Amino acid sequence: MPVREETSLLLGPSGAVDCRVDRVMINRETGNEERRLKVSRRQVGAEDVFSLVQEGNVLPSGCRFVIPKEGSTSHLVIEEPPQIRTIRWGYILGDAWDDLCSRGCVRKYGLTKKDRDCSMFSIAFPYVIFIVTLSGRGIGNVHGFYRTEPLRTLDDPLFTMGTTNYRATDGLVCMGDNAPRECRSWAQGVERVLAHFWQSRFNDHWPEEYNHYRKTIPEMRTIWDWEYWSRRNPLWPLSASWNFSGMSLQRFCSEQDRGTPTGYFRDSVAKARSAPEWRDGKPIVENQGYKPSASLSMVAGSFIVRQGDVLIAQRDSGLFCKGKFYRVAFFYERRNDHCYAKLDGIDAPVCLPCGFERGDFVLSDNGNDGQKDFFVTEGVPLVVGMKFSVTDEEETGLSKGRMYSVAEIQRDADGDISVKVEELNNWYYLTHSGGTLFRSVRFLIPRLEGNTFQHGDKELSVGQVIKISQSSHNALEKDTVARVASLRKEEASPARFLVTFDGIPGSFPLLNGGGNFTFKWETYICEITETKITLGRNTLDLTWGHHLLPLKRESGLTVGHLYQVLAIVPNDKPGHHPFDCDLIFKYGNAPVPLIWKSKWMLTNNTIQVATDTFTLGDTTLCRGQTLRYGGPDTEFLKTDTDLKVLGFVRSSYPDFMEVVFENGFSALLCEEIVGHYYQWFVQGSFRNILGLPSVQAILGSITDRTGGRFSQNDFVVLADADGLRDNKQFSGQVCVVKGVYEPWGREQELRVIFLSDPQQEIRSFRASRFKNLKMFAVQKRFSIPLRRSAGKNDLNHPDALAYYLAGPPKGKLEAGKDCNGHVICVGDIVKPVRRGSYNMSSPLDQDGIHKNFLVIGRGRLGGDGDFFLYLLAKEDLTPGVTTNVYGLDELPAIYKTTEMMRCIALHMSVDCEYVDWKSEPTTFLPGQHVRVKMEAVPHYGLGKVQMGEIGQVTACMEEDVQVCFKEESEWIGLAEELEFLPVLGDRVSLNTSTPRYLTGSVSLKAVGVIRKTVSEESDLFLVDFPDHEGFYAYLDELMTA
Repeated sequence: MPVREETSLLLGPSGAVDCRVDRVMINRETGNEERRLKVSRRQVGAEDVFSLVQEGNVLPSGCRFVIPKEGSTSHLVIEEPPQIRTIRWGYILGDAWDDLCSRGCVRKYGLTKKDRDCSMFSIAFPYVIFIVTLSGRGIGNVHGFYRTEPLRTLDDPLFTMGTTNYRATDGLVCMGDNAPRECRSWAQGVERVLAHFWQSRFNDHWPEEYNHYRKTIPEMRTIWDWEYWSRRNPLWPLSASWNFSGMSLQRFCSEQDRGTPTGYFRDSVAKARSAPEWRDGKPIVENQGYKPSASLSMVAGSFIVRQGDVLIAQRDSGLFCKGKFYRVAFFYERRNDHCYAKLDGIDAPVCLPCGFERGDFVLSDNGNDGQKDFFVTEGVPLVVGMKFSVTDEEETGLSKGRMYSVAEIQRDADGDISVKVEELNNWYYLTHSGGTLFRSVRFLIPRLEGNTFQHGDKELSVGQVIKISQSSHNALEKDTVARVASLRKEEASPARFLVTFDGIPGSFPLLNGGGNFTFKWETYICEITETKITLGRNTLDLTWGHHLLPLKRESGLTVGHLYQVLAIVPNDKPGHHPFDCDLIFKYGNAPVPLIWKSKWMLTNNTIQVATDTFTLGDTTLCRGQTLRYGGPDTEFLKTDTDLKVLGFVRSSYPDFMEVVFENGFSALLCEEIVGHYYQWFVQGSFRNILGLPSVQAILGSITDRTGGRFSQNDFVVLADADGLRDNKQFSGQVCVVKGVYEPWGREQELRVIFLSDPQQEIRSFRASRFKNLKMFAVQKRFSIPLRRSAGKNDLNHPDALAYYLAGPPKGKLEAGKDCNGHVICVGDIVKPVRRGSYNMSSPLDQDGIHKNFLVIGRGRLGGDGDFFLYLLAKEDLTPGVTTNVYGLDELPAIYKTTEMMRCIALHMSVDCEYVDWKSEPTTFLPGQHVRVKMEAVPHYGLGKVQMGEIGQVTACMEEDVQVCFKEESEWIGLAEELEFLPVLGDRVSLNTSTPRYLTGSVSLKAVGVIRKTVSEESDLFLVDFPDHEGFYAYLDELMTA
């Protein structure tokens, strides 16, 4: 369908020009106008558009339009409303009275014979349009037309007049010879000439159009009919069938004034589009630089505010009085992305978002007494923020397939709605014909179907778990994780939808007045059972193990201590979120938050699920057992080293378990490794491994085999090693047959694994080299593959210490020799003698030379180059340390990780020397109970004292302490060889703010009494404090009060 855009300038009596742009749809077959759609409406001042409107030329009453011509000539379009006029009528046809009598209308109309000669008649007229031509100060021709409704555009049709003295071919009105032609002003001249027309006698000059209407319009059959029906219904001419003149204002001007320059009108239109805007016939006046806006509503923070809304002041300020009501008169154009409004009673523009945020006022619930809502569909009002799309670009001028959001709304004089959309600065009409929505406009309308709410691309269902990312409700905090309990429509307002959540009181509206969600969310994963909790990407699965092993101090628990989880319970503290829960530990003094405020409290890689027992095959390992390392010597672990089991965790390797020892080493355990364990063969005897049950297996007595043939899984001995070069070391060694190969016509070949082979490699030999075993004993022996660092930096830690190391190493781990040849061990103190070349992220400056540092590990440049030491670089002195040793209290935290980012590295044999440093000896008081440390070798000997025996201090002499034991009443030992051991009834207090089982409500100053010892845990005591009875604490966490 062809489309053309038309622009018209309509001048009103107030001096305001309406600049109207329309989109006209043309019927392709007939060429006639089919539809007219509004594009824009703008009001400006006439003086800014037409240069001919000068001071002194006041426009006449009813002037709708000024059409400028070349020079000083112009057309003024005057519109007179429907009314009854008394005119002088002199065109009486001879048979008119007879026709009236024959129809019996004389008596009906109340006429007499005197009325036959009457010349004054009061008759009704429709809208009368006069086009008055002005030339300088003179009046030219006057053309007249009828209209049944007011002029709206230049293309509105014009109809011929129904009087005499009128030429229908061009609409010219006969003014007579004595019509006034000169005038001082436009207003004066036009009013005089039109008054002359109506006061003149309508005679028989140009009667053709009147005679036509006498025959076609019954109300005009005679002049007396016209008067009668005018009294009965003064508006009957608005429904009469007047003849179309073939003219519109646009066509009339183009035909009458072909000399008018075409560019003049375009220039006027351009001026109208850029001139200062008027509103309601008056210039828009800025207020302190703020320009009034035509918007009916705006978004202020999370509120939709409309013209006529009432704000209630909440506090006294420079502008507001508490409790007073302020009505929104209109809005101003946005400034700095804030919206401003004119409030009744306040002269200055008011920033609405700032006022809501500061609590200056609130929006009244009493409704809107100004602009009413414009409803688009299903009772949903069109408001700022509402989203829509279009299916027809010609109707609205917007693009198809794109989603738009309403930024501003205004309503024109015809009742049609236009909007501004985000990212576009123009106004676009969404309605036509006084408020009818375009068929192509599609609004996003919310729907509730069953238990699912849909709005646009967002969906919310009952039972769905979501995480709040943004909210305008105080009860719905950001990052809250909650489950949707119900969705429903509000009974009083079907367009209002409410949602409730499990564990959160109250109902919450889903959408605000602008059709936007009152909170934003994302679908979240949250599952809680008795043994497994999942929150987002975090999971704690206690299905296979009910213990936790902290890996990092950030967990808030003691690294390297095994915690048994008794239960997972909901958190009911004030301010909790629906899914918040705590862990209850065995011996725990307080619940440990797992989820608080919908946040996972145990951050990644800070804790690992563990168990205290592990069974594989016929072997069961458990916490507290001791295993002996039987592998080859390494830098940090020697053959036959005893290792005490701390617990068991899942390995990062698939299908592998790891046993974690108290010194921090770990070993891989799985069916594969245990199934291919080393076998230790000693004829007639076996060797025990501490902590494991002794296993003696008699695999059977083997008699002479026919032909000396072997089968899979036989145990054999390599008896003949002659001629073997690569495998000669296995002569006399026991192996297990893993496969038998029998080539056609040749001797058997055996695939075997030697029990003493560290690589457990399968090797092939002729069967004749082997002999069967008759009887032997077998003892299981675990191979412990050491965990190594995966770092690829030059300054890595290729032989990393304990990944799960709980604390300082037990025993000495040699790291190398210093510049003087003294052996340095991990845990020793050294001092740099010069600045090294291997400094890491904390470089050693000149002030660090000759200061004491703690050795926490050993590395090798590039993995196989020169050795260097890792030293703690943070200066943090601890109680009892008399010299400046850096970071001694951080030793456990450093050992538990391979990230040495707070350390420095020094060349071991060049840059440092050993420091013979000792801490202050522990002081004891008479009456305290003590025992000899398990790892100590008493300087004066044990005498009759048994290891683990408890004695009581009787005297303290510098470094020596006298203790009364059962068999040694005056035993003497060094203070560093003893450790404090409270007994029942002792008064004690905590010596640390971070006990393993948390502080509960106990402070460091609190004094409690030992109630009992815990038999299941060594050195664990139950203490009764005033504010916390039944407090669990370890021996090293207590001191005498």
